[in-house]
Amino acid sequence: MAELSELEKRISDALDRVGNALNAPLPAGDDGSAALDEEREANAQLEARLKSVREKAEEQGLEMSAKIAELTSRLSAEEDRAEALARANEELVEAANDGGGPSETEMNAEIEALKAARVADLAEMDAILAEMKPLVGGA
Repeated sequence: MAELSELEKRISDALDRVGNALNAPLPAGDDGSAALDEEREANAQLEARLKSVREKAEEQGLEMSAKIAELTSRLSAEEDRAEALARANEELVEAANDGGGPSETEMNAEIEALKAARVADLAEMDAILAEMKPLVGGA
């Protein structure tokens, strides 16, 4: 984006030089067309470069938007999985408290499995957030 600002400034400066050249008195025998042609050519080159930079910036913005949407979707899915695990854990605890359901050993094994799954999910969410952070400006 800094390059875009620089190009805009250069184009503006070129247009100012063209304007100054048009208003300046011409030397004897010189109609100024050579200088004007040079300025027009420089201006056309700068405008073409500016257009290219703007197109590239727009393309990059679209790519970032798509990447953010993908990562947001993945994060949402992981949050849903984490909520489902938490509900399953609550159901297991309720079943154990009611006296029905699996034995304490089975219950402990299931809880440990759920804890391991949760740790894995949290690690995956951290990885997703780490990928998203540069895309959203490091907020």
